[in-house]
Amino acid sequence: MNEQVPNNKTEKPLAYYREKLAGLDPARRADELLIAYEDGSFALKFFNAECRVSWPDGEITSDDPDAVAAGSDAAKILLLRYLTEGIALPATGSYLPFRLLPWGQIYLTTFTGRCITRMAWKYQSGKEKFCAAAAALGGEPTGNGDAGFEFTITGDYRIRFSLWAGDEEFPPNAQIEYTDNFAAGFTAEDSVVAAEILISAISKKMKG
Repeated sequence: MNEQVPNNKTEKPLAYYREKLAGLDPARRADELLIAYEDGSFALKFFNAECRVSWPDGEITSDDPDAVAAGSDAAKILLLRYLTEGIALPATGSYLPFRLLPWGQIYLTTFTGRCITRMAWKYQSGKEKFCAAAAALGGEPTGNGDAGFEFTITGDYRIRFSLWAGDEEFPPNAQIEYTDNFAAGFTAEDSVVAAEILISAISKKMKG
């Protein structure tokens, strides 16, 4: 009989953060994050969808068919990390590109490949579909670039995508900016993953 091999990239982190969540006082944690806790579940918006996270088992559900946290393991881990380690901190209204975040220069090459380049070419391959998908996922137009959208991750943590179409002389380009509170509420890897989750969700919506 073939023994199923666990996916260490997702299954172990999910198990770890669910166990960590189970060890918290849920009502106190909800107060700290300025979210609701009732009927045994946390209730909060995550990637613009209403989500529920049960306590103590940490199962994530949503009535929204587009809720990325209900279907993406990466989004589930990010949400559980926020519930267990994040802080509720208001943004001032300023936005920072990844390179200006505290760790930005260290991870810039990785971020550029995993997010900037991928998003730019995704936009180039279907502008109208890209914009429609971004709007369907709760993106609010910003007027930046040839197309720009702002997405709320949770609370007052937001990400902006700005895209420019390429031409005969220049390839397509993109910029990703974060609210200035992001470095306090999320780690460097979280910041990369949050952008990747959005790009994957947009890509899935474009195909659907």
